[in-house]
Amino acid sequence: VMDSLAKSHLPDAPERAEKLLFYMLDSFTVDNSDQKNKNSCKRLSQQKMFLDCPCFSVVVDAWAKSRRKDKGRNALRILRRNALRILRLMEKYLQPDLCTYNIVINALSEEDDDLHHAEELVHFIEQSEDLMVDSFTYNPLLKAYFHQAQRKGADGARKAQNLIWQWQDHYNEGKTKDAPDSYSFYALIKAWGMTYTSSGVSKAEDVLCFLERSRNGRENLSRECYNAVIHSWGKIPDRNALHNAERIFQKLESRYRDTGDTKFKPDRYSYLSLLQAYSRNSDYERPHKAEEILYEMLNNYDLPNPDHIIFNEVISAWGRSELECSGDGYQAGDQADILVELMLSKRIPVDAVNMNAVIVAHLNTFQNQVQ
Repeated sequence: VMDSLAKSHLPDAPERAEKLLFYMLDSFTVDNSDQKNKNSCKRLSQQKMFLDCPCFSVVVDAWAKSRRKDKGRNALRILRRNALRILRLMEKYLQPDLCTYNIVINALSEEDDDLHHAEELVHFIEQSEDLMVDSFTYNPLLKAYFHQAQRKGADGARKAQNLIWQWQDHYNEGKTKDAPDSYSFYALIKAWGMTYTSSGVSKAEDVLCFLERSRNGRENLSRECYNAVIHSWGKIPDRNALHNAERIFQKLESRYRDTGDTKFKPDRYSYLSLLQAYSRNSDYERPHKAEEILYEMLNNYDLPNPDHIIFNEVISAWGRSELECSGDGYQAGDQADILVELMLSKRIPVDAVNMNAVIVAHLNTFQNQVQ
């Protein structure tokens, strides 16, 4: 019944499941002061097989999946009830298992206010002789640190990196059966990249280089790791950002050619990230380079088909260009018009964002003429 409630997602499901759990606990509590009450002891002995960890984990899971803001604290409250009341009552017969801890850690990691509780639980598991941390224990913390990096910058990324190296040390010492996986390193790269500073993105690239050099790291290397670094270089106002984005994109292409592994084949997001670098950078030839990539995507059936978002980045490259005209004698606004006509000929929908980029290109042309 508790399991059905936990999976129902009803608004009051956690309370109803918790009420049943507490009823079971109250029913099977033994009063040691009453030595004459043999029936309660016998009843406990007969029934305690039903009071196992799933009785508690389903209630914890009900709170963890609740859409309420306080779900983490309520899940922790149930877990403490499990850890404290039941361990006293049954002398460690019902010790919380790793799955139950991981459910709570995952729930607590979603709120900054509860994150320190999740960190305390991870530390407890690390020190426990009966439990061994795994990837499901650490990855929720990494996800939380990634979100912190989005809001607070390098502090969250630094926490993510310290956790990764701590995790790796524990794996080398045999304290965990799981080594940091591809998601873990990807989250670390994203965390440093989301700082949007030259030093932060450089650290993201350092992690990528570590994966390329390390024999074990290469197993966790993926296209998404390269894409994250390309995307981050394209977002920062650094004079070398475009060159660095191109360099990482070329490394991705080279790895695909050398290995033939499709997991390294540049995808739509790879090209989009590179085009974003062209549209945001002040390099003199950026509009021409962006167009070259666009036409390559159009003419090569092995490459992703460009959509209105890809086109928008190329149009934006012209709109933000400092060129008065293209090599063909067309001004930036004219080039933007040609790209819109190309979209229509390819039956690619033109939206308001595309037209706004065209307007910006014409305004840029007008300003250059006035100057």
